[in-house]
Amino acid sequence: VAAKPIDEQKLADSLTDATRKAVPKAPPLTAKAVTIALETAGLSRADAGRAVLYAVQRFTQAQVSVDGIAALGRGLPALLADAAGAVAKLREIIRERRINLALQPIRLLDSLKVHHYEALCRLPDNTDPGTVIAAAEQAALAPEFDLMVAEETFIQLVRPPVRREVRVAINLSGRSIESPDFVDALEEL
Repeated sequence: VAAKPIDEQKLADSLTDATRKAVPKAPPLTAKAVTIALETAGLSRADAGRAVLYAVQRFTQAQVSVDGIAALGRGLPALLADAAGAVAKLREIIRERRINLALQPIRLLDSLKVHHYEALCRLPDNTDPGTVIAAAEQAALAPEFDLMVAEETFIQLVRPPVRREVRVAINLSGRSIESPDFVDALEEL
């Protein structure tokens, strides 16, 4: 995704000045800017942004030390490339609906009767679904992923043999539930 060139020195000077104005008595802070190319072949502009968001989320969760931050400039291209690959894989899973569903019976302890079923998402390549779901949340793709899982669950429920009264729970991301567009789409199913 091509963007307008940035004057790195002007940006660094602006950040340095802003920190001096915000906290005049603080020790001097010098900002440095580095431009890194993000290889986004095959990603839309929105998905390229998601890749950057995912990379930043992974970086912040790594609890990187000050020395690690210095090394970030050297490691960031690889981190961004991995993030772009993860977003592309998520997008492919969603587009191609590459999941298998399992319905796990949830039983009442006193009678062992099935109370309801929980829809569980499994990936054909045995990738840990928790990892994929966490990546979808970090890359802001959770609503699309959850909607795909809900649609696939409903499709399974209408295929024969259908029981009359089957209750199914589908785990949804909090980010999905917060999205009015997701809620609208789910209600339309």
